[in-house]
Amino acid sequence: MSEDIVFYRTSYDEPESWFVLEARRDGRIDIRFGPGSIPAVVALIRAWEHVFATLPATQPVTILADMTEAAHASLRVQYMIGRWLLDHKARLHKIAVHGAGALQVAIVSSVMAVARIHRIKFFTGKDAAVAWTAD
Repeated sequence: MSEDIVFYRTSYDEPESWFVLEARRDGRIDIRFGPGSIPAVVALIRAWEHVFATLPATQPVTILADMTEAAHASLRVQYMIGRWLLDHKARLHKIAVHGAGALQVAIVSSVMAVARIHRIKFFTGKDAAVAWTAD
């Protein structure tokens, strides 16, 4: 079985927020974000919990986040994501964010600051982000 096989797919879609998530056997989680909401982040955390429980406990996880269509996220949503990432940062190898505008970079940077996660990098395109996660 190839290490890049997607073993889990899920999505959340409501009129004001959405995401699509795919998790691969090699430990990479690809997420496309739309606008955020508390119900969406609760669903996202459930999905992350499932992926982390399914992968071997010693396997590092890399997140590839596509923020191209993200619009806004409340401070509460940012806090919930940051808190979860902080609680699981020992397993986080890298977080690559692409397609984010200045506002999204500020939002993601603030979430990562809350989580004290420093292995994050921003990219304008997906190819460079994918290449960085492969290192």
